[in-house]
Amino acid sequence: MTPDEPLLAAMRTMWETADPCPGDLTERVLFRLSLERLDVEVMAIQTALSGAGARGTELTDTIIFESQSLALTISVSGDRGRRRRRIDGWISPSAALRVHLHGADGVLEETADEDGRFAFADVSGGLVHFTVEPTAGAAVHLDHPVATPAIAI
Repeated sequence: MTPDEPLLAAMRTMWETADPCPGDLTERVLFRLSLERLDVEVMAIQTALSGAGARGTELTDTIIFESQSLALTISVSGDRGRRRRRIDGWISPSAALRVHLHGADGVLEETADEDGRFAFADVSGGLVHFTVEPTAGAAVHLDHPVATPAIAI
């Protein structure tokens, strides 16, 4: 053992205690790397609102993502104790586009109606992200998929 090893071990312990690595860092890095391999436009979070439901345990979170091509609003509701969520979403401008939800349940797909509305009825809580993909004949023309950053639901 070198004279520096105890000091380095103490410094490692100090930093692991004071500034630990986020638990979802690996998922976020892999998400970002997967986007770099795709020709996608990444949306930015514009607004995030939270509110309590009528029964107290049911919570609703509303998040608005925006890009140059479109905006995506999602409302996440459900009993956090059960760890299952319902996600209602709206695309603006309104269009019947394919929406993929990437999360613990794998990749779920829905097609928004002509008013841009879609829903995922039973989703596991955790880290998720969405991609909106071009659809032939849709009112909004996308040259490439549009993706949201990962969020925890």
